[in-house]
Amino acid sequence: MTRYLTPQELLQIAEMLPGDPVCLDRCVLDGVCALVQAHHMGCDVCSSDWLKAAATHESVAEVFLNTNGHYLHYEPEEALALVMRARHKGARVQELAAQLRVWTTD
Repeated sequence: MTRYLTPQELLQIAEMLPGDPVCLDRCVLDGVCALVQAHHMGCDVCSSDWLKAAATHESVAEVFLNTNGHYLHYEPEEALALVMRARHKGARVQELAAQLRVWTTD
């Protein structure tokens, strides 16, 4: 069973990061949490843990996967390249999910 992170948990995680990044728009945080739990016609919109993580990739993907028993091994440069592809080159959620699955060590 998938365990979903709450907006409150995400804020607590942010407080532990260097420089404590400020969440300027809590609606976005609520939206991220809702996205991974969304259903359509009785099915999860994001049908795997990797798709859920990819949908929230910017800051919570690894925490989400770890919370659900999936651990990643990657080089920091690889993670940066993935985020840059997603942000600037329009990488699709499926591409992000596939890469996260490749990095999974469990």
